[in-house]
Amino acid sequence: SYTLAGSRTQFFAGTAMEDFINEDSVIDLGLRQGIGDPGNLRFSLLGSTPQEVWKDPYVSGADRKTTDRTSNGFRLGWENIFQSDFDVTYTQRKIDLNHERSGTALGLNQDQQDLLDRNGKDKKLDVSYRWQIDKDNVLTPTLSYIDRDLDGNAMKMDGYQADLGYSYLGLQGWQFGADAFGGHLKSDHTNPIYDQKQSVDRYGVSLSATYLEPFGLKDWSTRAAVNYGEENSNINFYDTRLGSVSVGMSYNF
Repeated sequence: SYTLAGSRTQFFAGTAMEDFINEDSVIDLGLRQGIGDPGNLRFSLLGSTPQEVWKDPYVSGADRKTTDRTSNGFRLGWENIFQSDFDVTYTQRKIDLNHERSGTALGLNQDQQDLLDRNGKDKKLDVSYRWQIDKDNVLTPTLSYIDRDLDGNAMKMDGYQADLGYSYLGLQGWQFGADAFGGHLKSDHTNPIYDQKQSVDRYGVSLSATYLEPFGLKDWSTRAAVNYGEENSNINFYDTRLGSVSVGMSYNF
């Protein structure tokens, strides 16, 4: 980020913590503008690197073929609303698969295949509060509404999620963080393969440690993080587990 102090304008680029925890390889490029007592306004564009997914994930007894999935969109935010510690953020992404062939191998007709289409939009509205308990401890609860507005009706889901972030700043030269979330999503349409309406319970945790000025490097920091998340569906085929361990460095100027 780079801030123009006189105009309270900040330019920034990077990976937002919410995307990092969700294992989403999105670059956030945008602008933050202070507007006095009402707070700060934020606008950014989101661009992802292609990720490999299956063209038809329902293929059985043969090798599946891959295709690229991209997720691009924007994020709007209103931060420190009227000098408070409340933030509101809206994120929208457009999901594109180069070749969507879901259900082809099962001999489904075109109308049934259309119900499984994974292209579409992913929308999320967050309301968060930063609670500075004391100089060393910070809690950040967040409530979210999630709308997976995908083109295939059987893939559409919406629901709610609660997050709780914690930061400890009391150890000189170190910063520690822990995040946890849990939520529930459901679909209003019947899946043509399993003859059920999908519902999902999702949860995850992230633990991180940041070491300031490693090896005496001024303005540098090193960060290590462990992330784990699950989505448990009433349709077992859609159960998902994600995990990662990462180490990185950043420079503040």
